[in-house]
Amino acid sequence: MSRSIVAKGVSSILSLKPSYSEEKRNKEIESLLSRGERESIPTKLLKTRYVDSKNGRIFYANEKSDSNITIIYIHGGAYWVDFIPFHWAFIKKLIKKTNAKVIAPAYRLAPFGTYKDAFNLIVPIYEECIKTNDKVILMGDSAGGGLALALSIHFKLNGIRMPDELILLSPWVDVAMDNEEIKEYTKKDPMLTVESLRASAKLWQGELDSRDWHVSPLYGDLVGIHNVTIFAGTREIFCPDIIKLYKKLDKDSNNKLIIGEDMNHAYPLMPIPEAKDALQRIVKIILK
Repeated sequence: MSRSIVAKGVSSILSLKPSYSEEKRNKEIESLLSRGERESIPTKLLKTRYVDSKNGRIFYANEKSDSNITIIYIHGGAYWVDFIPFHWAFIKKLIKKTNAKVIAPAYRLAPFGTYKDAFNLIVPIYEECIKTNDKVILMGDSAGGGLALALSIHFKLNGIRMPDELILLSPWVDVAMDNEEIKEYTKKDPMLTVESLRASAKLWQGELDSRDWHVSPLYGDLVGIHNVTIFAGTREIFCPDIIKLYKKLDKDSNNKLIIGEDMNHAYPLMPIPEAKDALQRIVKIILK
């Protein structure tokens, strides 16, 4: 089945991405450093409350819900881009369909923060959530999906109760980006480039090797991680590593990989007809 006209249009807009170079990367970093670190701004799309900490800002939405479901949503953006309207619009849809409480941590971004800050922000939030009787859903897109998986490995290794469901939308699971199969996807992907991703990864990983599971969960101990649902598109450079990840997970009927044929990166967040089907699947997982 061919993708919708709307999806093709969105893809055409996204394909206007600028070329990337070492010089451009250095200028972007200099610009960020000169502006200084900025706090995440509350959205007008959704009513939220927020709490500040030294490791970032935590947004709370639909707190008064009488549901027994809490979603912790970790946003993507290559670890140096904040929440964008697509994220908030998607979270709003989740709330409307599930009535879940949502916690959205805005972790410190590179070049000011690293994976350590993100772990220090999100782990305590998660530990508070599992003290309740709520069903806890850990969810993330792109870089946030990779972070969600890395956190799950941390929980497993430290004997912490695992999330009831782990939902990953086009997760970035290997910041080394050296899978040979990626070359087959570079011309098809209208959004992502290996060079720009490696640039942000170098800042995000700090002193770690690029294959350390804290930043590249593909190399972590995945045995015993269940109830994982992964979405990926065949027009994104993350697709080969996502397939590799799925093959490393336990052979469990509750671990699922959903491939969006001819779909772009993080397509469930996009304003396209194909995202509606993905949302329905996600809602069904959350409510089951």
